[in-house]
Amino acid sequence: MEPTNPKLPNPHDVIEAAGEMMEVLCKMRGIEVDDLSEEEVDAIMVMAMEDNFPPDTPLRDVFGPGPKRD
Repeated sequence: MEPTNPKLPNPHDVIEAAGEMMEVLCKMRGIEVDDLSEEEVDAIMVMAMEDNFPPDTPLRDVFGPGPKRD
C-alpha cells in the first residue's frame, strides 16, 4: 500500500525509527526491549505517529487506501 499523500513521511520509516528509538531508550535504562509492557510499546509508537503526522490526518493518507473490498 502506498500513501495517498506523498508529502507525508513514509509510515514504514516512522515505525522503523520508533523501533530504533525504543532500543536506544532501553539500552539507556539498562533493560531489554522484550521487558517493555505492551502499553509502553504502544505509547512509544503513538508518540512517533503523533510527532510525524498532523492529528487530523486520515489513515489512508498515511498507509494508503488498503485492499479493495468486494
